[in-house]
Amino acid sequence: MLAQNLIDPKRNTSDAALIVARDAVLTTLTLDGYVTVNADAALRTAVDNATWRMTLPSAQQRHQGAVNSAHFSPDGGRIVSASDDQSVRIWDGETGARLATLEGPTAGVWSAAYSPDGKRIVSASDDGSVRIWDGETGALLATLAGHTAGVRSAAYSPDGKRIVSASDDGSVRIWDGETGALLRTLAGHTGWVSSAAYSPDGGRIVSASDDQSVRIWDGETGDLLRTLEGHTAGVLSAAYSPDGKRIVSASDDGSVRIWDGETGDLLRTLEGHTAGVWSAAYSPDGGRIVSASADRSVRIWDGETGDLLRTLEANWGRVRSAAYSPDGKRIVSAGDDQSVRIWDGETGALLATLAGHTYVVGSAAYSPDGKRIVSASNDGSVRIWVSTIEELLALAEARIQRPAHLLTDAERRQLGLE
Repeated sequence: MLAQNLIDPKRNTSDAALIVARDAVLTTLTLDGYVTVNADAALRTAVDNATWRMTLPSAQQRHQGAVNSAHFSPDGGRIVSASDDQSVRIWDGETGARLATLEGPTAGVWSAAYSPDGKRIVSASDDGSVRIWDGETGALLATLAGHTAGVRSAAYSPDGKRIVSASDDGSVRIWDGETGALLRTLAGHTGWVSSAAYSPDGGRIVSASDDQSVRIWDGETGDLLRTLEGHTAGVLSAAYSPDGKRIVSASDDGSVRIWDGETGDLLRTLEGHTAGVWSAAYSPDGGRIVSASADRSVRIWDGETGDLLRTLEANWGRVRSAAYSPDGKRIVSAGDDQSVRIWDGETGALLATLAGHTYVVGSAAYSPDGKRIVSASNDGSVRIWVSTIEELLALAEARIQRPAHLLTDAERRQLGLE
């Protein structure tokens, strides 16, 4: 079969390379579903060259500025991205086709995220506005005005009824998720607020600020419940554990801290990073924490004791984000070395290096089913990657069994060839 495919005169060079790379992976594939990093990289390159499946199809569709965030919709069918080019864009989560360009902000857009039901999108812009868009058509539904400086993040409550925003004006604001009406202004921080997020039950909000504090607020009344102090530099992120009982924070002081989600008591200080920590997040079961740092490392910690379990070092620049897959078995990281990396969530082994971006990669996240990864880069592109070797092999087989000259128009669109 291999020889026949290679001598088929109708097959092009990229087809032949794909077959060779496929066979190399099958030769090294273990019973646990692992292959060497080099074999994985070769097959990814071959699939990319043959189908353009792992990147949005044309340079003309790229944002015209750095992409600050990219996220899948709850059903994984779409991707929303936010950019310094003052736009929000909606993409097909499977083919990468651009579906809509959402315009209106008069400055860069820091973040964009779907509502829990996927019907709406909320964006946060440096022009001080929060906007609500139709998640299907991209139509502007409401402009939420009130912040007096740039808004760094905006996110829905778990039930989708409210929106919380974090701003450089030092405030956190709660808005009606349907009408966009301002419900509460949460004042107290004395520096810009880097993030704000609801607890899993929606009863509380946690915010992180450059004033070196983390604050817990009542999600309904907006009352300040606790001020968590201890960091000695700005706090870049704070998030609840999946059960809502704990909070993890990441700071420019190089530490990660675990706090009691109810009392605000400091439970553990996780030390080991030698530079600022950009993000920290729990695994889906809450048993572990992953952190990303400017010291070029990703670290895995025990979510209960705070013990350092693994240090993941294969990066050539600052690591800006790290997150678990939905099943908790893998970790994806992104950073200044222009790459996205996949790691084993248990052993910390490097499984794949996803190359293609030409500038800093600010974030990477899994699709809800864990089969794909979306990355956002300062090079203006959003890229979709296959996350597992099984999915990669399936793409390769589909292309090999149906070479380009035999594909129907529908199959060509599905493979990203048009």
